[in-house]
Amino acid sequence: MFFRRNKNKGIKKTNKQKAFDWIEAILFALVAVFLIKSFFIQSYMVFSGSMENTLLVNDFLFVNRLKYSSNIPFSSEEILRYSNPVRGDIVVFKFPIDGRPFVKRCIGVPGDTIEVINKILYINGKSYNEPFAIHRDKREYPSLREILPYDISNDDYQKLWENGEFYNNKYITASARDNFGPVVVPDDCYFMMGDNRDNSDDSRFWGALERKYIIGTPLIYYFSIDRSKPIWKVWELIRFNRILRPIKWQAYSY
Repeated sequence: MFFRRNKNKGIKKTNKQKAFDWIEAILFALVAVFLIKSFFIQSYMVFSGSMENTLLVNDFLFVNRLKYSSNIPFSSEEILRYSNPVRGDIVVFKFPIDGRPFVKRCIGVPGDTIEVINKILYINGKSYNEPFAIHRDKREYPSLREILPYDISNDDYQKLWENGEFYNNKYITASARDNFGPVVVPDDCYFMMGDNRDNSDDSRFWGALERKYIIGTPLIYYFSIDRSKPIWKVWELIRFNRILRPIKWQAYSY
């Protein structure tokens, strides 16, 4: 029998039944975490300064996986698509080259013409006011057209960019930082850039982001630490002013 009656305590569970209860609780918790992480919320840690000063290194974020679509767990196969990123969205996605999670800002949507001239961003021929973008390096690298000994058409430039040549060649990579394009964002793809424009590994270099790699959008900071501070100075190590705060979004304006 699994139970025996105790006059003072009523029905008491045996050790075997307690073990079953613990196993059941643990399995339920694991399944719940799996479902939540796969379909609803995912945690993400900012590991680079490419989105400064909007996102800081060692910001811990909760990411809304349902913002754009539902996907089959551990794959890029969509179950249902709800919406697509728009200009200004902060997006968490899988880096197309090795699958690492990245976070950048959506700059261009399918069909947009993207160009950077002397660090100034142009979308469809218009410059935009970007209050979130920062430039910390006063140097300006020349465009690819200036460093090549021959003329290059827009079509050839587009092909080089789409084929990943800007990422594989360090000389071309440097030229694309401050003077880039024009290129047209392909169908079902998006152009991503970090807010820290002089220190961001983004679509200027590795190309357009295919829609299938998009995970979601960050909701709130749930924790944040500044590892440059000594560990015993907890009041400086932990960025208390960021904990449980919503991610601030800023829209584009002319």
